[in-house]
Amino acid sequence: MIPGLRRGLFTLWRNTAERRSMLHILLAVLLRPAALLYRGLAALNRLSYESGLRRRVRVPAAVVSVGNIEVGGVGKTPVVIWMARRLSERGLSVAVVVRNQRSGPGCGREAVPADRVISVARRSSAGSMFSDEVLLLVQSLPGISVYAGKSKSKAAVRACREVSPDLVLVDDGFQHHGLQKDMEIVLVDFERPFGSGGLLPSGSLREPPCVLSRADCFWAHRRGQGRSEDWLRTRLDDYNWRAPLVCSNLIPGMLRLAGDDDSEIDPDGVSVVAFCGIGKPWSFRRTLEAAGCRVLGFMEFPDHHRYGAADLERLDKLRKARGAEALVTTTKDVVKIERLAESHLLYYLDTSLAVSSEAEQLLSSIHGLVSTGRGYQRV
Repeated sequence: MIPGLRRGLFTLWRNTAERRSMLHILLAVLLRPAALLYRGLAALNRLSYESGLRRRVRVPAAVVSVGNIEVGGVGKTPVVIWMARRLSERGLSVAVVVRNQRSGPGCGREAVPADRVISVARRSSAGSMFSDEVLLLVQSLPGISVYAGKSKSKAAVRACREVSPDLVLVDDGFQHHGLQKDMEIVLVDFERPFGSGGLLPSGSLREPPCVLSRADCFWAHRRGQGRSEDWLRTRLDDYNWRAPLVCSNLIPGMLRLAGDDDSEIDPDGVSVVAFCGIGKPWSFRRTLEAAGCRVLGFMEFPDHHRYGAADLERLDKLRKARGAEALVTTTKDVVKIERLAESHLLYYLDTSLAVSSEAEQLLSSIHGLVSTGRGYQRV
């Protein structure tokens, strides 16, 4: 699809989901029949697996899914990275499986060990084969196997065959019903736990909130102003009062120069033009402002946007026109464009995850899955 057209359609859909004007409200009403059809198809798909009509793949490892019911922007990948690191530190052998969003020559449909492919390929070559989540996972999890493909089930099977992990951690697995899972961790946005505007295509939800009854644990990311954990817990209890709740927040760190992690600056007081291609771009702007940056310009791109040299040229012109000191993007975006950034003052905001104490109980529960072999049998 033409990049400009894709960007325009993405903006139109997001504005419609958030009902930003009377025109968007009218469009949402017109799309309601399509949303009802989408809901029915999603329900049939889930029911076909839960009833046994379609078979699920069982692998010889514990399988934990980190997913959500909303389209993008909830923060699954940082949570997967945090969990993979902590579980590995507890002595578990972890393999992460993720769907590769890229298509085209060299990508294929087979699951591949992304960490090994990228380690022996030039960054420019690897970047053409894998989507942003895959690149970020590999970069953030040295020593942990990452398997990517069009099918998460095939990726899990190959991971178990090749590295025999204790645990398979599935990125964005709540709607992937073809793989038998032992635990479902469902992420919700702290401010909008049930998304915006209902189901696709008139809203941002992949499935209705009633499916939250299947969650084994809730994980709320990005606490909103004026919202408390009690407020969120009350909302979630309407659908699932048994699942515990873990909360987390992104903590901004230093601005690091793309391609040179040793070169960093304190973001406090730095004037920037920022850009990102994530599900909820406003969250990145808020994080930059919390870090002390002066945001003189902000450009939004569709989620998983494939940046080209023309994008950076346009952004750099905007930086110069606004008198900003640097271009700044997210860790998810920078992994795709480091090779294009040599002639630009491009930085990314380093972040860490602050997690509530309830996460320790969650990690212990996952460790218990592996120790007892509940729900799976080793072969």
